[in-house]
Amino acid sequence: MLQRKSRSPSCWQVIENGAPLGAPLFLQDWLSDTGSLTRKLESTLRYKQDEHLELRILADCRQNLVSSEKSFFRRPLSRSRIREVVLCDQGEPIIVARSVLPISSSIGTNHRILKLGHKPLGAVLFAKDLRGRFRPVREIVRLDHHHPEWKA
Repeated sequence: MLQRKSRSPSCWQVIENGAPLGAPLFLQDWLSDTGSLTRKLESTLRYKQDEHLELRILADCRQNLVSSEKSFFRRPLSRSRIREVVLCDQGEPIIVARSVLPISSSIGTNHRILKLGHKPLGAVLFAKDLRGRFRPVREIVRLDHHHPEWKA
């Protein structure tokens, strides 16, 4: 996690094609990448095509959204499917991720999201048959231990 230098409210930034404001230079390439983070990590760590990072599921259930998550959606949502995971390399945690999936987005062509199991979300979002249909929105924020989304 990035360390915060002040106690001012967190400001989420949507990541598009540019570098995230205020992020250290060595992280900007990672934070602004528009592909699968899991695939990029596996490539960087020189995993073979049939090798994958270990995915530990912390939560995968309906939960209340925190205030910053509620403001992201066009229509009011109080509960969504929340998926929290840790990606590990040889047992060492390297990424903690939290995904908010509105219940209504898990139907139709997105039904595979309901059956993720121990598969990374990116395996569905960046699947060949869905590529080009949409681009998942990514946001980043610096968190400290006082932030409601910080979890030990």
